[in-house]
Amino acid sequence: MSACIRLLETQRSLERRCTDFCDSLHPERTVQLADLVSDPAAPQKLGIDHWFDQNLFRRRIRSGWQFLTGLPGELPRKVPLVFYQRTDPEEDRLEFARRFEFRNFRRRFASAPAEASYLMPFTNFSAGLAGTKEDRDRRIMPLMKFSSRVSLTSADARCAEELQDTCVFGYPAYDLPTVLGVSGSVATDYMAREIVHDLGHAWLPPVVHDAEPIHDAIMVRAMKASPLRTYRDDWERIVHLECTSPIFFATGMPLLESYMSQGQHDDHALFLAEMLVEHLRKTAGPKQRLALWTLPQQQVGRSVEHRVNLIMDTVIERGFARYGNQVELH
Repeated sequence: MSACIRLLETQRSLERRCTDFCDSLHPERTVQLADLVSDPAAPQKLGIDHWFDQNLFRRRIRSGWQFLTGLPGELPRKVPLVFYQRTDPEEDRLEFARRFEFRNFRRRFASAPAEASYLMPFTNFSAGLAGTKEDRDRRIMPLMKFSSRVSLTSADARCAEELQDTCVFGYPAYDLPTVLGVSGSVATDYMAREIVHDLGHAWLPPVVHDAEPIHDAIMVRAMKASPLRTYRDDWERIVHLECTSPIFFATGMPLLESYMSQGQHDDHALFLAEMLVEHLRKTAGPKQRLALWTLPQQQVGRSVEHRVNLIMDTVIERGFARYGNQVELH
């Protein structure tokens, strides 16, 4: 049985376990992961059919899931129920305007579209949903994602009680190519990377924040994506490398600095480039590289790709036992 079929069967089983919750989601906006992977009509329901590559998405999800289910040893092996919802541009605009009242947000997002808040470095997860169970119109909060794993407030408790111990992730579906300034195939890889990344978080042991580069690199490699033959510009190449290359954390900064030094970029493009620069500095800066990517002396002269692969292989071979601590290779 293929990894994709196993994942579909698991998702369907979780849907049956959480029938009341699934039935409470807005029917016109919601598509379950199992349908997005298998139903040709699902992308149209989400409003992404003009750019979404379903076959490519399915291949990436299959590769990531095959990697996770093939790992030996004692692991949490938690499987989340995953759904997607079509966003409402007007709801996003109103929430963006509300956040814009805050000085730090205004300074950071002055040249960004509202939907940029959905991108991986920015989005917060909420354990609450708009709408009600009784009206069956529950929706992911504007400019947020849904996760039953985040800390709960009293307002979120009812939803958590329905799900009990089931892990659930909900993702927004929006015009990702326009927000990122890339083609549909690159946007599809970006979208797949996000879910593969989070499937890994559910399946594998908890990872401390400073070890996120290890987790991200492992899950990106698991997708088995390859560079495109051609890109329409340097920016699209950078975005695709960021979501498909496990060594981007170590090689991306010079690419970004070179791109930004070229000039003649509009404000939106500069915002996105600065977003990636900030993300790299936070998750894979000098402090994290020194602490988490330590190599024995005989490996120092090897290529970046060789060293990163060696570290990932070592983490995997040790059963992720020190996933949140320094990786020492001897």
